[in-house]
Amino acid sequence: MIKNIIFDLGNVLISFQPLQYLQSLDLNAEEVDFIHREIYLSNEWVELDRGTLNRVEALGAICARNPQRAELLISHSDFMKVLTPIEYNASQLEGLKKQGYKLYYLTNYHDDLFEICYNSYTFFKHFEGGIVSARIKYIKPQPEIYKTLMNNYQLSPGESLFIDDSETNTRAAEELGIQALHLSKPEELKSHLKKLLE
Repeated sequence: MIKNIIFDLGNVLISFQPLQYLQSLDLNAEEVDFIHREIYLSNEWVELDRGTLNRVEALGAICARNPQRAELLISHSDFMKVLTPIEYNASQLEGLKKQGYKLYYLTNYHDDLFEICYNSYTFFKHFEGGIVSARIKYIKPQPEIYKTLMNNYQLSPGESLFIDDSETNTRAAEELGIQALHLSKPEELKSHLKKLLE
């Protein structure tokens, strides 16, 4: 029986589509590809999630690699602009909580960026708590991040459902005995939950 529902944030409750965002700006195709590759597909981005670099350090390393185009990179480094709440999913949290489910988040996120989101999006009030990768220096799909959530909140894997847009991450949860839902399309959350929870 599911008692706890654990949500990834990116592309589950918060839209994160950096390529689409960059394509919507006044940039040519080469600039879009360059910024996307050098920032969002970089090792520095992963280390921001892991908490081993902060934003200043990461941008410094990226710009040092591209000194002739540092201004372009810096001018497109306001990461909050890439993020928008997925309202039709976030709006379901209140109802799930009223039904008696305990809600948690488990997310790969930069520390400072998460802090801004946490203070900006009202849906966080529905959560009992959660784990942010940068704060514990582990990222999904490392088993340690799942175990930390389970231990911190004394959750039973068999009573917990984890929802993520990455199949790699849901498989890692299942290996630890946690029920999991790979959400390939955000708009399907409601229908999937209805089937799983009925």
